[in-house]
Amino acid sequence: MANSTPNQKQQPVTMSYTVEQLVIINPYNPNILLDLGNYVNEQFKALIVLSHYLETARFSQFWNEAAKSRHMLDAVPGFEQEIQAYAIHVLSLTYQRIRDFENCSCRAINIEGLSLDKFIDHHVSNSDWAIENSQD
Repeated sequence: MANSTPNQKQQPVTMSYTVEQLVIINPYNPNILLDLGNYVNEQFKALIVLSHYLETARFSQFWNEAAKSRHMLDAVPGFEQEIQAYAIHVLSLTYQRIRDFENCSCRAINIEGLSLDKFIDHHVSNSDWAIENSQD
């Protein structure tokens, strides 16, 4: 015999489905297709904006916008490191010397504090970077 009493209410079971699963369940439901279309359009818009910021070397804006799309970008292994490498590449092609490197690179590669210090030390020892004492 079951251990439930007649007055107990059973909790409704909620199921969560991915968009792909919903389309498989009912591929002819126009509401699902509209939602899917809107979702894909929003993802493409975000990627286009991010691409524009990278192409125009607006790295600070890129990182601000990327923070809004973490769910999408975290799915790409090594994405952040590759963008950081790209930003450093662009900066090294553009500038021979950067006066306020920590401030500039911090915004460009989205690293601060001890991590930035380690990043700089790595590039000084493994690249042809040099740190000059400023004589202001």
